[in-house]
Amino acid sequence: MQEEYLNKKTLYLVDKGTGLIVRRDGPSVLIEKKDRAPIRIPVNFVDKVIIWGNVELDAYSLTLFSRHGIPVVILNRDRESSVILPYNHESTDHSKLQRRIFSSKILIEKYLKMIKTRRMENEKRVINKLFKNLSISIEIEDRRYQSLLSKIKPSEFLWEMIKRIIASFLQITITGRIISAKLNPHIGIMHKDCNYGLVFDIYHIYEPEADLQTAQFFYSGGCKPSFINQPEITHEEIQMIADRFEKKRMDFYHSLDMTISELFSIMRKVTP
Repeated sequence: MQEEYLNKKTLYLVDKGTGLIVRRDGPSVLIEKKDRAPIRIPVNFVDKVIIWGNVELDAYSLTLFSRHGIPVVILNRDRESSVILPYNHESTDHSKLQRRIFSSKILIEKYLKMIKTRRMENEKRVINKLFKNLSISIEIEDRRYQSLLSKIKPSEFLWEMIKRIIASFLQITITGRIISAKLNPHIGIMHKDCNYGLVFDIYHIYEPEADLQTAQFFYSGGCKPSFINQPEITHEEIQMIADRFEKKRMDFYHSLDMTISELFSIMRKVTP
């Protein structure tokens, strides 16, 4: 099951100014672009869908994605995103175990310690990449991490504009893996009073990766000076972000699977 998940890919539906039409065609979706031959994508090859721009998507395609447990995220130019999440009826048994963690102070502490430890590991990794001459211990505090990041931000507004998109990519990937593992994405502990609580709990671990890819967007030669002066997200920026994200996809999947394995290890300690 894990190997099947790793072999699937993100379906990016990105409008490049001429519009995009997506229709269901049996067990596939048919993608039509102006002056281009249609492209047929079998849904079995897709693990998540990311939509940006003027994309016309029929209801039958959404039903097809939902039936196969494929989450869909829609990004727009107003710095907002919407998620379409399939119903995961197979998560019922695990949902009971997830909820029972709440009744054990010891298990809650184990869970929070796991999140904190893995978050700090990622903070250290990111800081060591961004500041190669700086030695950071594993006990780096979030305040120091944020202080170091502030030194390289072109501006808070620009940083958050790009990071929001990368965060959406990470969060939809986490959501897809949670569904694949038959867990309930809404049952979290750090974020227990909101939808997608478990997604946000796990994203807290990987938020430093969003910071790293944001920094790479600005400082790895891809960001145009015109974007700094007149910041507007176009299909070119989306493509640049997606290309970098896909290069790191397999490493992120493996790390994410380790995190979910740790979560299952904690859940197995729940007393019946």
